[in-house]
Amino acid sequence: MRQLVSVLWLMGMAVLMPLQAAEPAFMAPLAAKARLYDVADGVAVGERGIVLKDVDGSWQQQPSPVRSALLRVVKQGDIRWLLGHEATLLRQQGDQLTIVTTTAGSDRPLFDLQFVDDRRGYAVGAYGLLLQTLDGGASWQSRQLLELLNEDDRAFLAELQSDDPDGYAAELETILPHFNALAGNGSGALVIVGEAGLVVMSRDNGTSWQPLDSPYEGSFFTALWVNPDTLLVAGLRGHLYRYQLMANRWTAIAVKGERHINRLQRLDEQRVLALGNGGQVTVVEWASGKVHTDVVTDGPDLFAATVDGNNLTLASAAGLIQHPLVTPEVK
Repeated sequence: MRQLVSVLWLMGMAVLMPLQAAEPAFMAPLAAKARLYDVADGVAVGERGIVLKDVDGSWQQQPSPVRSALLRVVKQGDIRWLLGHEATLLRQQGDQLTIVTTTAGSDRPLFDLQFVDDRRGYAVGAYGLLLQTLDGGASWQSRQLLELLNEDDRAFLAELQSDDPDGYAAELETILPHFNALAGNGSGALVIVGEAGLVVMSRDNGTSWQPLDSPYEGSFFTALWVNPDTLLVAGLRGHLYRYQLMANRWTAIAVKGERHINRLQRLDEQRVLALGNGGQVTVVEWASGKVHTDVVTDGPDLFAATVDGNNLTLASAAGLIQHPLVTPEVK
């Protein structure tokens, strides 16, 4: 029987703040060709705080209040959340961007964010960074899943807390593995995947967390629920796995080559996109395990996509790229 992971609360709060503390991003003529990490809902984000907006089919740079790299765009109702390096968290409503600052983990990047309802949401990042909001994002609290540590690390922390409180506080900043991605199935289950094969699940919308036996010792970068019972996770060297929640069973899905998979995104009810390094676009029929692989010209690393018919708009190391979706139809 797996041990249920309880959550230790540490002091930490994020609140909506004015913009004067941050330096705004530079307006760059070639911003659409910069390294971009996400594209969603008509917005693309990337290095040096770049924010682009799709205006009648033309991607135009928008003023951004930060120069930190932005890694994700997450839609929640009529609000977009933009997050990235230095624990950057931006709230966008309409064209107005507001900084949300944190006192927890300010030197660590945030990688992903998920709301489970209108009030409750979570953001995850490097070295076990986990933030929670209970008021729709008006404030964020820091949490630590210290029970994920092995027995030796927990004993070391207990001794350090007694002998060196400052050293204990510093150690808490880096002792946990990276939390690289977060995904919810809409029915109470949340999963965090990360460094060294980490897979941690909550079955109660984040109140408690439980580690799962992992099928792989390398890092996972992305997770996607394709239905309430089926989870896909992927990461280093093209490793891709399907997890059945009710059966508690992992199944490997073979992907051509060994290129890292950076992102899984739903294509339709039967297929997902696996976007990887070296320009690799793989369409996966998740139930059968069949795959079809295509490679973008010049092979930039790919991080995210939007789909319009048979056309992909890809966020990549070479900026925004248009590429046809070339794959046999699922019969």
